[in-house]
Amino acid sequence: MKRAFINSTFNIQNSTFLFLALLFFSIPVRATAYDVKFLPSIDIRGEYDDNVLFSRVYETEDFLTRVKPAFTLDYVTELLDIKSKAAVDIFRYVDEDQLDTENQDYGLDAKYQIAERLSLSANGSYVKDTTLESELATTGHLSPRQERKRYGGGTGFTYQLSELSDAGVDYSHSKTVYEYEGYTDYSTDSISLSYNRRLENQLDMLIIQPYYAWYDSTASKVDNYGLSLGWFHPFSETFSITAFGGARYTQTKYMYRIRILETIEDYFDPRYAKVDEKDNSWGGTADISMKKTGETFSISLGYSRDLAYSSYGEPIDTDNIRIGVDKRLTERLRAYLSGGLYFTKSQGKYEDTDERYYNIGPSISYSLTEYHSLRLGYNYEQFLDKISLYDKKADRNRVWLTLQFTFPL
Repeated sequence: MKRAFINSTFNIQNSTFLFLALLFFSIPVRATAYDVKFLPSIDIRGEYDDNVLFSRVYETEDFLTRVKPAFTLDYVTELLDIKSKAAVDIFRYVDEDQLDTENQDYGLDAKYQIAERLSLSANGSYVKDTTLESELATTGHLSPRQERKRYGGGTGFTYQLSELSDAGVDYSHSKTVYEYEGYTDYSTDSISLSYNRRLENQLDMLIIQPYYAWYDSTASKVDNYGLSLGWFHPFSETFSITAFGGARYTQTKYMYRIRILETIEDYFDPRYAKVDEKDNSWGGTADISMKKTGETFSISLGYSRDLAYSSYGEPIDTDNIRIGVDKRLTERLRAYLSGGLYFTKSQGKYEDTDERYYNIGPSISYSLTEYHSLRLGYNYEQFLDKISLYDKKADRNRVWLTLQFTFPL
């Protein structure tokens, strides 16, 4: 079954890259002017982690080294804009070498101006990482560390209706595959419409976005319908806000088996019955972000609320508050602060969740040269399971030093 899903995903990716190739070779001869930017880089990081598995019971400390070679490649013409990236993050632990791994992140985005008012877009991606870090970063949900692979692709178009408005359609597909059989592989398909209208003041923009998403796995099938209304407003050249708010309606079909105990033989020769159970729910969605920039600093704040899908195969509600600060202290010295607060909640058939997770990370960077820098940082994380009767809390401290090199060509 997994092989069939993976083959299907590769077919989608191959179709996406074929579409991008067709876009490339369909450029008219007159569009000869182009710009290519290739930027390789490498990060070398030494780190101390006092709880490498972020465990609530057995805390294990260790030192590790991370080496991350990467590059971005951009190709731009009058009609075509292609952006690509590739990165491999190599983890090597001193004592817990069974945790050694190589994360991978590849992506390709393309946009083609097919006519004066019509543009097409396509994208493809592949990510290999671990559930411990990836699910904390996206949902705030703490999952035991296992390898995860995610394949994705999508396409869409935008049509310029007038000088002040445009409309578009976007479709995306992704497939998530876990190494651990106790987790549930799933696929996601989504389609969204959008209408953007800039007001007469040429500053404010209003956005209407209906959407539909379908999550499919052996544990459940989820149909998620939603409508978001958005507003973008620049209060000044250095301060702006983007706000989305809306509602969703979700239909979930759970599929599981229960043991039948009707006769004495059933205790010795177990029988199981397949049960399909349906659940419907309404909920709110939001995505609000603010950004303030100055001559020597920038501050960003954000809040989001949405529906996500857990590794156990059921929908969960997530709330996230985030902050980012960047301050230039001197010509060579910069200070940073990043943080996030997550609330995750669900009343599922497989796992009830009511969790809180937060992280805070100050760091400081010193530019050795124009393209080389040294960065020292600290991260603190805390996770709280409000449902568990025992071992409710886990925390983790990390201290790291990174050498960052870029090689512009």
